[in-house]
Amino acid sequence: MLERIITALVLVAVVLSCMFATQSQYPMFMLMIVAAGVAGYEWFKLMPRKNKNLVKPFAWVYGLATAALATLALYFSDIALLLWAASILCWICSIFWVKSYPNYDGWYNSSLKIIGFILI
Repeated sequence: MLERIITALVLVAVVLSCMFATQSQYPMFMLMIVAAGVAGYEWFKLMPRKNKNLVKPFAWVYGLATAALATLALYFSDIALLLWAASILCWICSIFWVKSYPNYDGWYNSSLKIIGFILI
């Protein structure tokens, strides 16, 4: 628990310095890209697998691919618009899954890897 508190305090310090200590948007862009990569790594670890062992290189590749997509979305506004549209569709699908949960619980499948890639 202490590790999580220390991590949160460090992240708050970094985010506040990026937001208020600089006049440029580039530190926030870099922070967003790093956060997208870490979120992709953590998302991959949560996804269903056929075997119980986690292959960390695949998780790192997924995190790097997520960070690369975030970088491209910052550079090309058309990609960002497509990701927004896809994320709206993912949220609609998620609402359907939540609404029909007791009767249908087949949502925990490999499609979540693609959904996480889009949402992150």
